[in-house]
Amino acid sequence: MNVKLIDYKALGRGQQGELLVHLLQPLYLNSFPKEERRSWADWLALFEEEASFSLQIIQEDDRGTEAFIGFLALWHLSEEYLFVEHFALLEQVRNKGLGAEALGLLQKLNSSRALLLECEPPRDELAKRRLDFYARQGFTILSKSYEQPSYYPFAEGKLKQRVKLYLLANRQMSNSQVTEVIKLIYRRVYSLS
Repeated sequence: MNVKLIDYKALGRGQQGELLVHLLQPLYLNSFPKEERRSWADWLALFEEEASFSLQIIQEDDRGTEAFIGFLALWHLSEEYLFVEHFALLEQVRNKGLGAEALGLLQKLNSSRALLLECEPPRDELAKRRLDFYARQGFTILSKSYEQPSYYPFAEGKLKQRVKLYLLANRQMSNSQVTEVIKLIYRRVYSLS
């Protein structure tokens, strides 16, 4: 099996539209609970308005036929840090090593940067398996007290609850670096000061 990462912005408008409607939207909306994803309109706005946001299309090249199998939504935080906001594969290709291959390729292409991502605490079997997957890919937990700011900040006039997650990275960091990177994520990804 051979996985490729294709920059969404490098695709033609027709191909982008086809991907958005038929593949990306259903995968995005079905892979993440509402509290862990932006509204579809907000996500689309990032493609046009945010220079530090990029979307990598994951394709499998199977005997010369390239097929969409997932995506990586990325934030280029700095020369030192790349934040993986969302990583999803089609259900029918999961547990076949393709996710590991895609994440390995991303790490290889960004070897000078620390890759960061959020993951649910191991509250159930699926979350435990996801955390184990990231550990096998070389990620370690930087913070168990990390909280993802709400994508939907106001509900009935009140600030909504943050989501308790773990923050992981593929490099060790000092406590001061972890504090710095959390502030950077909050400012750049979640638009908090």
